[in-house]
Amino acid sequence: MRTRTIKEGGAKLVVPAQPRTHDVFFNPEMELCRDVTSLAVGAFQKRARRKLAVCDALAGTGARGVRYAAENPGIARVDFVDLNPIACGLIRRNAALNKLHPWKVYCTDFRIFASEGRGYDWLELDPFGSPAPYLHDGMFLLRDRSAISVTATDTAVLCGARAAACLKNYRAVPVNNECCHETGVRILLATIAAHAAEFNCGIIPLFSLSRAHYFKTVVEIGQGAEAAGQSMAELGWALFCPACGHRFIIKGLAVPLPASCEECGTKLKIAGPLWVGPLWDRRFVKSMAALNEKRDYGQKKAIEKLLTTIYGEAALGPLFFDVHRLCSQLKATPPRLDDLVAGLRKKGFKAARTHFRENSIRTNARAADLAKLIRLRS
Repeated sequence: MRTRTIKEGGAKLVVPAQPRTHDVFFNPEMELCRDVTSLAVGAFQKRARRKLAVCDALAGTGARGVRYAAENPGIARVDFVDLNPIACGLIRRNAALNKLHPWKVYCTDFRIFASEGRGYDWLELDPFGSPAPYLHDGMFLLRDRSAISVTATDTAVLCGARAAACLKNYRAVPVNNECCHETGVRILLATIAAHAAEFNCGIIPLFSLSRAHYFKTVVEIGQGAEAAGQSMAELGWALFCPACGHRFIIKGLAVPLPASCEECGTKLKIAGPLWVGPLWDRRFVKSMAALNEKRDYGQKKAIEKLLTTIYGEAALGPLFFDVHRLCSQLKATPPRLDDLVAGLRKKGFKAARTHFRENSIRTNARAADLAKLIRLRS
């Protein structure tokens, strides 16, 4: 296999010359995701107030684990796991090239490795496709107040284009509408929470991201029956009216769900079970933004803009509105998004842009309130 050496973030990486080789997969389009997650590692080390033992599972070239150690001084050690011997060879080259210490490569099946149980502070799960098959085994590797960082590239499944696969893999019904990326992230979080609960653990989402073809979420794991119960209490349902745009959340799994919209009587679309609690910890996002200011990432400005948007929407509850879609239903001219946000705030509502979708806002106003303001500004 032909290779090339690149610089990414604070590391030099030996990667396949062809990005999508069958030998070892390395996706250069995921650089921003690796940037942001390295910021999350640094923010978590500050939150945990201890040096972190990191496991880069399904590691491929080892790019993530290498970068986390190279860019964050609070890493105690990094262990890499991959079944592919070619990948393991690349990982060893990359670890040596960046002078990591200490580090170790386990060339074995992740499930076998996880069954032995080793207490890590940070577990990185970045598989090719769905992370669902690895979540249960991953829980064996985590200690109290550790973090699991999960990437999902099966967005078509989580967003409703392949609903049967979502039901099979995540035990949830997705919805294929303008909010499908947010509901997809929430279904992923619900799945993580359910697996954690099997181990008497609960989760606290620290950071969530939807971008292009992938989702990324970082959650803190807390041990104990009480923590598990609190997490499971944050599961519920998202309900959408396709006619008037009304949308709302119902918390709880064993609860009655309305069939029709209370505003217009249209049959509702329902997604879930999914996580209905916060997707972010604002202090954690702020800590990530502070670290970004100190680093020389190639996409530093894009990350700054992204984290600013997320920090704003993190103060608001679930679900958002696509303003252009709502205007199309109302046959109204779309107002400037910033003007609409300002108008909502003037009327006493909370409102902010969302990173999930262009021309969309997150607000505690109802669809009817938003429609009224749009008509006034059209």
